[in-house]
Amino acid sequence: MMIQRFVFFLYKRRVLKYYQRNPSEVKDDSMKEALYFLRKDRFTSFPFPFSQEFSEKSVKPYWDKEKQMHYCLLDGKRLYFPRKMKPQQIRRQFCNLLIEQHPKSAHRYITEKFAVQDGNIVIDAGAAEGNFSLSVIEKASKLVLIEVNPDWLEALEATFEPWKDKTIIINKFISDHTSDTTITMDKIVEELHGADFIKIDVEGEESRVLAGSKQTMSLLQPPKIALCTYHKEGDPENLFASLQRNGYHVEFSDGYLIYVSRKGLEFPYLRKGILRACKSGDHSISQK
Repeated sequence: MMIQRFVFFLYKRRVLKYYQRNPSEVKDDSMKEALYFLRKDRFTSFPFPFSQEFSEKSVKPYWDKEKQMHYCLLDGKRLYFPRKMKPQQIRRQFCNLLIEQHPKSAHRYITEKFAVQDGNIVIDAGAAEGNFSLSVIEKASKLVLIEVNPDWLEALEATFEPWKDKTIIINKFISDHTSDTTITMDKIVEELHGADFIKIDVEGEESRVLAGSKQTMSLLQPPKIALCTYHKEGDPENLFASLQRNGYHVEFSDGYLIYVSRKGLEFPYLRKGILRACKSGDHSISQK
């Protein structure tokens, strides 16, 4: 923990020093607010006051004796975690999930207006913990979770066991081609005979997923798309343009986030988080 605090201190100093030396890169009031927060408070990937509403100490992992797995309650539903995760790791991870899906977070997939509707067919590409899917499972008529990380597969099966009659878990990479280990969005949607809402959060492979979604985006009733943009430099602009070329109306989520990958702090330091997209005539995506 002492090493982590020191590393985060260095990250904070690097971010503040960069924008101090490059004031033209401070693009709007939201970015100013993030930098003000960093000057006054601790380093966090979500440098806004809402991140202080959550504490790991308030997270309670429960133990399922039958499954021999820990879980936390998300809106009264059980979200299971891999067997190898210790309670303290679970507290930290679950707390981060609550922060990233706060209504004011740049990582928030949905809004009051841009949301999953009753009876929707939902695809969750890059399901990970399954928190997004769990939050909409009761509205979905069919739910497809795509996840390749073996650490999460057993936990996902446990989480969605109560809804196994309408849940499909696909253990493949979602990409721009289909093989023994990969599958395209077009292939999944074809087998489902349509889709209404797609969330894509695949660790920097988002452009490949869109490349394999051309038929899906050309459907007479194309799905809404919530797409992560923060994994790679240039993705916000490139993915925005790609969706527009396919006829989508596109908006970014509010605010910014700081991306810390396995390699460490990534430049550019303050990044847009999520693109929300729908075709003309669909429900509004505006957050206002």
